[in-house]
Amino acid sequence: AELEPLGLPVPIPVETMGMAGGAIWMSGVGRLFRLVDGVVNELAVDGYPSIHGFTATDTQLHLAVPELVSMSLADEDPVVEALWDHPVTALSVDDTGDLWLVADETLYLKRGESEPVEVQMPEPVHNVVGPTTWIQGTSNVYQFHDGGFTGYPLDATGMIGVDDYG
Repeated sequence: AELEPLGLPVPIPVETMGMAGGAIWMSGVGRLFRLVDGVVNELAVDGYPSIHGFTATDTQLHLAVPELVSMSLADEDPVVEALWDHPVTALSVDDTGDLWLVADETLYLKRGESEPVEVQMPEPVHNVVGPTTWIQGTSNVYQFHDGGFTGYPLDATGMIGVDDYG
């Protein structure tokens, strides 16, 4: 991975933003940028021309390229720690730093350096958002809390968005 310094403003329309570890992460049109102390850097991953999604903690960055790439943010430049060869369609980090992801309409959970483990759900899964973990299925939305799921029927508009407080 490589960080390329840029000036402000960010040279693309920003579609998604997130904050972690004193940095603001911004993505759009397949590109990812990090803003720290007024300096913008673009993140590029060798062999992957487009970044489809991201989520970050203070110490890690997870990318959907569309396969999962997990990187350490401990050094000046991000370092690739793990690759998972399934195309990821959604990913999110919960308030404990665990990674939730959706691949092939299946929910997975990745804790620490372990491989993602399938989470059994009663229906195909299409989206996950956090840090309060909400999972969108075909006809229900589920909230993960206290080690289990609570299901709620989806209305006609589907799952629009969830803030940091759920």
